[in-house]
Amino acid sequence: VQAGASYAQETRRQITLSESLYRPQLELAQWIEAEVPEGTGMILDNIPACWIRRHQNARPMTSWFDVPGSGSELDFAEWVRKEDVHYVLWFREEWTQAPRVAPFLAAGGRWHSGGVTLVEVAREDGYGWIFYALEGAVRP
Repeated sequence: VQAGASYAQETRRQITLSESLYRPQLELAQWIEAEVPEGTGMILDNIPACWIRRHQNARPMTSWFDVPGSGSELDFAEWVRKEDVHYVLWFREEWTQAPRVAPFLAAGGRWHSGGVTLVEVAREDGYGWIFYALEGAVRP
């Protein structure tokens, strides 16, 4: 009985933690599906990318693994402009490659380089992500 109560308590704790860390990513994915026109370029990974890819669609989503870069702000800006990227979902986690490719996005807020301006429009600090929109793009 004591072990069962302990397991139940841990299960509730894990569900609450998952809800707080993962639901914001799901809500972001749902907003993208509802508001961002298909064909709009994005750098998107993790839960939002998986959620959107559950159905065939015409959303160009680039993983951080496929974004070239050496950490140079100008190189990143030129790539964003060339690829016509309007939304960037930056993750703090090293394995996503975002901190290696674009460490300058870690601060959030407004970022500008090479004629490209990205503006923070949403973030979740527990999991560690920041969602940017190209200046002038539709925002949540």
